Amino acid sequence: MPLQTIFTVIASGDTHSPEVDLKRAQIFGLWVPTMVPSAAMFVKGSFNQTSANFTRVQNPAGSGDWTFAAGPGSKCVTLEQAVTPFPFIKIETAVAVTTPFSLALIVKLF
Repeated sequence: MPLQTIFTVIASGDTHSPEVDLKRAQIFGLWVPTMVPSAAMFVKGSFNQTSANFTRVQNPAGSGDWTFAAGPGSKCVTLEQAVTPFPFIKIETAVAVTTPFSLALIVKLF
């Protein structure tokens, strides 16, 4: 199957995207546009869509949350190893965004 793009938006004044349903998709990457102000970004995973069940995904080394920095300039990040086991994810920013912030998730549908 070819790769597809799923878009999600973090609303102005918020720090989380809505949940992204990956039950029928394998995620490969995330494209992040220029973000001002700069901020750390995190991925939250869950086994269902209940908001309280979303927790930050830990990095594979076990030394903290899986994180990446976003700021001036677009960025592409691989998520294949970080979120493969989770059927639902959210993208989180360390600071509230000041305008709606669109993110592109690169997936393979099955």
